[in-house]
Amino acid sequence: MENNTKNKQKQAPFGAAKRGRATVDALFYFVIPLMLVAALIVLGFWGNAQKARAEGLRRNNEDIYTQAYTELADSVNSMNNALAKLLVSNSNANLALTFDELWKECGTITALMGRIPQSHAKNCELTRFLAQTGDYARQLSASIMGGKNIDGTDREQLSRLLEAGERVHSELSECLTRGDIPLAAIDGEAYFEFDEQEAAETGEKYPTLVYEGPFSNSTEQREPSGLSGEDIDEEAAKTAALSFIDGGALIETSHGLSEGKLPYYGFTLLLENGRNADIAITKRGGMLLYLNENSSTDGEAPSEIPDEKTLETMGNIGREYLKNHNFGEFEPTYVKFYDDSVLIDFVAVLNVKCVETEKSGFEPTEADTAARHKPNRAAVYKVKLYPDLVKIRISRDDMHVVGVDARNLLFNSRQRDLDTGLISEERAAAGLFKDAGASMGGLALIPMDDNTERLCYEFLCSLSGRDYIVYIDALTGEEVRVLRLIDNENGTLTV
Repeated sequence: MENNTKNKQKQAPFGAAKRGRATVDALFYFVIPLMLVAALIVLGFWGNAQKARAEGLRRNNEDIYTQAYTELADSVNSMNNALAKLLVSNSNANLALTFDELWKECGTITALMGRIPQSHAKNCELTRFLAQTGDYARQLSASIMGGKNIDGTDREQLSRLLEAGERVHSELSECLTRGDIPLAAIDGEAYFEFDEQEAAETGEKYPTLVYEGPFSNSTEQREPSGLSGEDIDEEAAKTAALSFIDGGALIETSHGLSEGKLPYYGFTLLLENGRNADIAITKRGGMLLYLNENSSTDGEAPSEIPDEKTLETMGNIGREYLKNHNFGEFEPTYVKFYDDSVLIDFVAVLNVKCVETEKSGFEPTEADTAARHKPNRAAVYKVKLYPDLVKIRISRDDMHVVGVDARNLLFNSRQRDLDTGLISEERAAAGLFKDAGASMGGLALIPMDDNTERLCYEFLCSLSGRDYIVYIDALTGEEVRVLRLIDNENGTLTV
C-alpha cells in the first residue's frame, strides 16, 4: 500500500509535465503560426495603406510641381514682354516703369525656381541669369531716373536677354505640353547630382551679363456714365428686348430686375431659329446691356481662321448692327476666334475739330528735319474712343449677330470736348524709337490707370519681327503707353 502510494506520488509530476508539453506543442504548432499569419495580414494592410499614402503624396507633389511650372512659364512670358517693350520704348518715364516691372518679374521667377525640382546645374545657371537680369534692370532704371539715357549697347544687351528668355519660355512650354515635368526631387538623389557637361551646356544658353482689345477691361471701376433717359418698367423692357433681335422672337422667361451699379431686367427669348437667347435691358433708358444666343458648341479652338474677306464682311455686319440699333458710329479693332463664332471689338468713333500746333514737350533730334504741317492748321479728325467699346459676336454659319456686350460703353460713354490744339502726326512720330518701323494709325482716346483719359496718336510699330502699338500724347508728344501685339490661333492679344 505504501509503495503504491509512493508510485502514485511519483507519477503525478510526470503526468503534469506531459500535459505541459502538450500545451507548449499546441502553442508552437497552432497559436503562434496563427498569430504570425494575423500579423502578416495586418502588416500587409498597413503596408498597402502606407504605399497608397505615399502614392497620394507623390501625386500631390506632382500637381504642385506642375502648377509651379505653369506659373513659372507665365512669369517668364511676362518678363519677356517687359524686355520686348523696352526695345521699342523711347520715353524715359515708360522705360523706368518697365525696368521696375522687369526687376519685379525676375524676383518672382527666382522665387518660383525654389519650388520646382531641377538639377543644380540648370537651377544655378538660370537663377544666375535671372539675378543678373534683375540687377541690370534696376541699374538702368536708376540711371534713367538720374537723367541719363540708355544707349545702343544697352538695347543690344536687352535684345540678347530677350532671346535667352524666349528660349527658356519655349522649353518650359514644350515641357508643359508634353507633360514632361522633371520630378528629380521626388525620385531621390538625382536632384543633388552635378553634371559638369550639363552645366557647361546650360551656361551657354544665357547672356553673361499670352483677344481682347488693349483697353477692354478698364471700365467698371466707376459709376456708369453712358446711361440716359428715364427709368422704365418690365413691360417696356420686354418691348426693348425684342427690338434688339434681328428676326422673330418671343419672351420665354422673365427673370425680373437685377440691382447693382447698373440695374437691368433679364429675359430668356425664344428665337425664330428655335434657339434660346439671354438678354439684359437697363432699367434706365431701356438700353441693351448684353445679348447672348445659346450655342451647342463651346471652346476657343476654331477649326480654321476666317480669311480677310470673311472678316471684312463680319466687320461690316457688326458695324451695321450697331448703327441700325442707334449705337452710333463704330469701327472694328481686335478679333478673337471661337468654334462657332468670331468676337470683334468695336470702338466708338468721334469726329472732332482740332488745331495743329507745334507746341510740344518733346524735343526731336536733329535727324527729325522732315517737312511738317504748318502750325495752327485746323482740320477734322476721326478719333477712336477706346473706353467706349462694344463686343459683337457673329456666327460663322449664317453670319448673324449672336452676341453683344455693351458694358464698357455704358460705363464709360459721356460727352467729351476733344476740340483742342494738338501737335502734328509727324511731330508725334518724332518721339518714336528711330529703329522701330512705324505706320500711322490716327488719333485715339485711351484710358489711363488713374481713370483719366488721354488723346494720343496711335502708331503701329515693328521691330525684330515683333509688333507693337505705341501711343504718343497728341498734346505734348510724350510717349504714354507701349503695347505688344501677339497673334495666335485664337486671335490677337495685347500685353
